[in-house]
Amino acid sequence: MDQTSLVQHVLELTEAIDHAVQLADWPTAAQLSGRRLPLLTSIRAEQTPAALDMVRRIQTPNERLLQRTRTWNAELRREFGNAMGQAGAAKAYLAGARF
Repeated sequence: MDQTSLVQHVLELTEAIDHAVQLADWPTAAQLSGRRLPLLTSIRAEQTPAALDMVRRIQTPNERLLQRTRTWNAELRREFGNAMGQAGAAKAYLAGARF
């Protein structure tokens, strides 16, 4: 695969990841990221102007995706903490209700 085709494929994967993150489809986002990572490391520094434009288009969503992911991660952790607290309270109630 030539570098321009490689960068184009990485851009397409980045757009698909962005879409999955917008839908909070984390399994798909993770799967696509796993496919994209080895391709990202294969991109060489020297590129055609068209490929460099695509690289810039890859970088912009990456920053936005990282921020969205951090926000969702924090929210999911809060929800998990709340759910664990509720489960603990339900367990305590059940233990007391037996008497």
